Parts: sequence; C-alpha cells; structure tokens
Amino acid sequence: MNCLILAGGQSLPKILNGRECKKKGWFTIGVNLAGYMIGDWVDICFFADSLMWWLHKDALIKCQARKISLDKNKPGVNSIKEKAINVEIWQWGGCHGINTRPRFCCFNRSSGGAAINLAYHLGAKQILLAGYDMHGDSQGRNRNWYPEQYQKNSKKGYHNMLAAFDGIARDAHKLKLKIINVTPGSMITQFPFSSVEDFKCLS
Repeated sequence: MNCLILAGGQSLPKILNGRECKKKGWFTIGVNLAGYMIGDWVDICFFADSLMWWLHKDALIKCQARKISLDKNKPGVNSIKEKAINVEIWQWGGCHGINTRPRFCCFNRSSGGAAINLAYHLGAKQILLAGYDMHGDSQGRNRNWYPEQYQKNSKKGYHNMLAAFDGIARDAHKLKLKIINVTPGSMITQFPFSSVEDFKCLS
C-alpha cells in the first residue's frame, strides 16, 4: 500500500495534485492544517499535539476525514483525551523512530515525523513525503503554505525536528519501509529524493 503524507512546508501547493493520487489508490495523511484545508480527498487528518485541537476545534469537528491524534500523557500538557469530538486518540510511543506496537506512535519531535509512524501502522509499504521543507527564512520565521501559523518554529526548532529523522530512517530500513522525499529543497536528507514527475499521482 502506498501513502502520501502532506506536511506544512511552503512547497506543498506547488507539487500537489491529490485527486490524481486518490484515483490511483493511494491513501493520504494530512498533517495539522493539511488535514482539513487541502481538500476533501484527504483520508486522515493527523495532529500530534493538543494545541492544534484547541485552536482549530470548530473546523476539525466539521472535517469529514478520519481524525487521529496522540495522547502525550505528559505533566503540564493539555491532553485532548476524553474532550475531542470524533478524534481517535493513539498513544505516545516514545521520542524517536518507528514504534511497531499497535496504536503507539513515536512523536519524533514533530507531527510530520509522527505521521510516518502512523502510516506504517496503517499498512503503508511506500511513503512519499510532500511539504517536508523543514526550514525557515533568514530570520528564522516559519515558511508554511498556509497564511495562519498555529505554531511558530525557530531555526533551533527545525534543527531539533530534523535530528529525529535519523531514528526514523534506521527503523524504516529494518522494517523494509520505503520512504521517498518528493519535497523540493527539503532539509531532510535521510531518504532518497525523487522528482514529483516520477510519480503519476503528483504534478
């Protein structure tokens, strides 16, 4: 099974033709705002932290995609467990890598990193990463495709996120999970890059 994961990088709208992806039987995971703003063809809206829920609750309630989040279950974190409407709460499965225990996902320092673990659990054998730019501008400000930023990341924040992909790549190799980065200019170098023209589901 093939999975396309849509993240928040600025490049996303330039490379995406998701309806063609759907026609070819791929399933799609939209991370954070991509879960409900990109289009009604997105299969799963995934967010790994409760801030997404509290800031976008009304839109998420209306979203028809399957909604999945993680219960971090950590002191000082506002968990959405028992409070979110029609959201499946999966379990925090550690900080780095791919957790193989059912319904447990490693956070990997970002929702985009956690979404890879989710795709594994949903049966993906090949994953395309789109919108995984993982860099800011010269002032360290976010560079996202959406105008509203629900969370700002500094240069240090992106650096921390990138460090988690070493563990993902290690476990993906062990699990024979193929991950391909189709994000132009992505800072993630642990996976092979490919031009989107190589995949007929994208344009």
